[in-house]
Amino acid sequence: MALGGSCLIKICGKYMAQMKGKIGAWSTKVLACQDMPLKVSKCRLLIVDDDEVNRALLHFLLQSFDCITADAINGEEALRQLTLGKNIPTIMLLDLNMPIMDGYAVIKAIKNNKEIYPFTRIIVISASSYEHFIKREDAATISGYIQKPIDKNKLLSLLTSTANEVIDLHQLKIK
Repeated sequence: MALGGSCLIKICGKYMAQMKGKIGAWSTKVLACQDMPLKVSKCRLLIVDDDEVNRALLHFLLQSFDCITADAINGEEALRQLTLGKNIPTIMLLDLNMPIMDGYAVIKAIKNNKEIYPFTRIIVISASSYEHFIKREDAATISGYIQKPIDKNKLLSLLTSTANEVIDLHQLKIK
């Protein structure tokens, strides 16, 4: 399903209203440097969610920060993309409940193959509660957790701290 710009803004507007936010369209090339630390713009952000609207909303939230984004509709596709760009610092924004390969299986695959994915960090973005998550997975395996609806300030904070970590590690490894 292809969405036109105004249709996408209406859909995202409904989600933003639930988060008590606002939506609009504007050019933010100058704001990008002020709002997002430089290290985040050096990372690839991989959005992994089977829901097209959720992916579109994340792209919309991130577009003003001049980030490189890619997306995958399930965990299998996400791992394929990570393998192709394994030396690229990547922050994965990962949903937990997806068909084919869910977020828990992705976390396990990355945790068990750190030598293949050394520059990948995970921020879980899910409708499930954090308490439910830690019953199934060790919290130390991820860099952060955001429960939907997404709090943009929390997302920015987690992206900043995670980018600092992964870029610093990447720079140490390439020296």
